[in-house]
Amino acid sequence: MRVEYRSLPPEVRAAAASRSGAAAVSAEDRAGGFSGGVAARLALADGRRVFLKGCPEDHPIAAQYDVEAWFGTRMPDAFPAPRLLASFDAAGWFVLLFEDVFADVPGGEADLSDPADLAACRDLLTRLASAEYPAAWSARIPPAGVALGHLASGWARVAAEPPPGLDPWAAGRLGELRALERRWASAAEGEGPLHTDLHPGNVLVRGRAAREAVAVDWTRPARGAAWVDALLFCLRDPGVTALPEWFLSDYDVPHEALCGLLAGAAGHWTDAARLAAPPYAPGLRAYEAARAAKALVWLRRAREDDGS
Repeated sequence: MRVEYRSLPPEVRAAAASRSGAAAVSAEDRAGGFSGGVAARLALADGRRVFLKGCPEDHPIAAQYDVEAWFGTRMPDAFPAPRLLASFDAAGWFVLLFEDVFADVPGGEADLSDPADLAACRDLLTRLASAEYPAAWSARIPPAGVALGHLASGWARVAAEPPPGLDPWAAGRLGELRALERRWASAAEGEGPLHTDLHPGNVLVRGRAAREAVAVDWTRPARGAAWVDALLFCLRDPGVTALPEWFLSDYDVPHEALCGLLAGAAGHWTDAARLAAPPYAPGLRAYEAARAAKALVWLRRAREDDGS
């Protein structure tokens, strides 16, 4: 549930005008996502556009916004992400201002049913795989096995207290799933940049004929192998019901590691889906339950393919 820009305290809007160099004459509030807070494209009095996002300082997402601000001030110029213009505190809010990637060209969130958008997303994954973090601070970015550690312990929690309605296939294999969810981390090692939360809502595609994709919401950057971002991205594509052929052709992933991350994702989402939904994201648990079911279907097929 988003907060509208116009409902922000006047001090926040004044600080945004000061940091951006001009007052906002109109705001296009953005819906979607599960973080709450405010997200809006602002048209400024001098003709420029910026993107503003923020949350109350005591909001659960505030710590992730702190990471995004830290990362944004150090992001390499050629990185496929919007530039951070400023971050500030005002009237109990923490706010980030970014360049508007659609200021000069049209576009929107990635539509993976559009072949041109999908091609741009694949190119984004390739560009991230070939990018590098600056050596001066890359050691402060956690490896995938740490950043995604929650994808290696979900089944342990589920086994300790199985939820009602647990998938029968999973219920009969809890020991196997607990072991399997810990087998992906070594194959995920690497120094390449990882977003770790890529999904169509976090990828913006701009342009008509020639399209370019950029990744937004860098709240959980990590280091690791490119296939990790790609697989998690596929799991969040609502239009696919099986592991896409493009993933299988683009990434050479050890089968046990592939099954391990599918198991880890399924376990984490199964465990998370039974929690009470936070008031700012009433649809979050249903989303997680759907992702858990999808990951389990893909995992089951993968295990059947290898005779497990």
